Amino acid sequence: IRKTSTNTSAKVYGMRETIFIICLCFFSEAAVSKAPSKLPVWAFLGDSITSGYGIVQSESFPELIRKTLEAQGVKVKIIKSAIPGSTSASGPSRVKWLLKSKPDWLVLQLGFNDGLRGVKVSAIKKNLIKTIKVAKAHKTKVILIGLKLPINYGKPYRDRFAKIFPQIAKETKVEFFPFIDGFYTTPKYMQPDGWHPNKLGHTVIHSELLKKIKSFI
Repeated sequence: IRKTSTNTSAKVYGMRETIFIICLCFFSEAAVSKAPSKLPVWAFLGDSITSGYGIVQSESFPELIRKTLEAQGVKVKIIKSAIPGSTSASGPSRVKWLLKSKPDWLVLQLGFNDGLRGVKVSAIKKNLIKTIKVAKAHKTKVILIGLKLPINYGKPYRDRFAKIFPQIAKETKVEFFPFIDGFYTTPKYMQPDGWHPNKLGHTVIHSELLKKIKSFI
């Protein structure tokens, strides 16, 4: 009788244990399925163009991209590091700071101030490639924004400057966003200084760049 009682108790305990494990697995899977997925992180690294110099910060193209995506039900996290006057030389160190947030994508817009100062295009190219390599080493994909200089700069230098951006994108195998044709020759897009886009200009950049960004979300 004792043996039968012991065996019966063991069987009951075993059944309870099995039911408990099955329930635990079920609720664990349910919890995992309901856990919110990580929001895509987009980092913007640039100068006064990215910062929205001369306009309300909320009207800069990175902020407009965030607002438009959210309005369309697409949630993303936007991180912006934009310092007016910064040059391509600041890129490698600044991108390391941005990478702490583990961005999925980096939108890189640097080199304009170098061009305004007549820096050798070879030096600009070297700095941008180094910045991109740091990002790629951390598994962050890159979109490089192509730039052009205002028409009051000498044509030989303007041409050399404009050519390095598609070259860099090709050599480093990153995505390229070409400079919008006719931007500097369209006064309604520019602030009086002729260097920085105004509110409408940022809207144009936002709408064009958003097409590319949405293809990766």
